[in-house]
Amino acid sequence: MSLLERYKKPGGFNQLLTLLETCGSAKKEKFLKMISEENLDWFNALKTRILSLDIILNWPQEYITELTSRAQPITIAAIAKGPLNENQIKKLTHGLSHGQLAKIREISENKNFTTNEINSSVEKFLGEVRTHIAHGVIKLEKFAPELAVSSEIEEQLAKKGTTSNSTEKNSFPSESEMAPSTNDPSSFSPTQNSRSGEDRSSGSPSALSSLNSTTQFVVSDDVTQIKKVNQQLAHEIQILKQENRILKDKLEKIRKIA
Repeated sequence: MSLLERYKKPGGFNQLLTLLETCGSAKKEKFLKMISEENLDWFNALKTRILSLDIILNWPQEYITELTSRAQPITIAAIAKGPLNENQIKKLTHGLSHGQLAKIREISENKNFTTNEINSSVEKFLGEVRTHIAHGVIKLEKFAPELAVSSEIEEQLAKKGTTSNSTEKNSFPSESEMAPSTNDPSSFSPTQNSRSGEDRSSGSPSALSSLNSTTQFVVSDDVTQIKKVNQQLAHEIQILKQENRILKDKLEKIRKIA
């Protein structure tokens, strides 16, 4: 099965977009390379809509504050320890309540975040942003229409039907391409042993075994990232339920006063 096949369904584009936004930078580039070789229309549509922390911190302040106020203080504290300039840190914390700012300062003063923790916090935040967009909390059409995703985008891309010249190639990368980067703390540590060029020769049992192992590895990574997104969605649902209970309590008090 090709990489894109499982996403060519309603909502699949956003799922793949979230996957690309919440995996490590090295893995994101490898996935994009695979997609570009399989279908240029999907590649171009995804590439131009992938969110990053830099992109979000260039949005109008009101939208940034809307997002950061919904994030956990430890997430914001970790992100602030990353490679941000002074202006970006101000945007990240601008408009937060005194209680939130105090909590962020407390965490920052008492915890030394590792590079991996910072990267994970950024990925978590990006996943939460995508969730807020899906729920209509943030409407990209108002200030960044080029990033908005049509509800019919899968159908629109299917009508284009443009594929690259390399669609006959295997959609999954070789084991050497999927080898983790030593500079990427969120990269994988695949367990497959390296194989010689002779083992990869076409039609040999070793080549077939290598292809199967690589395919299983990529699918496993995909499932892991989807589980991460599902966990973020579950967390967001819990927050919304809590907010709903608070609003109901306030409404009940108002009714009693009236």
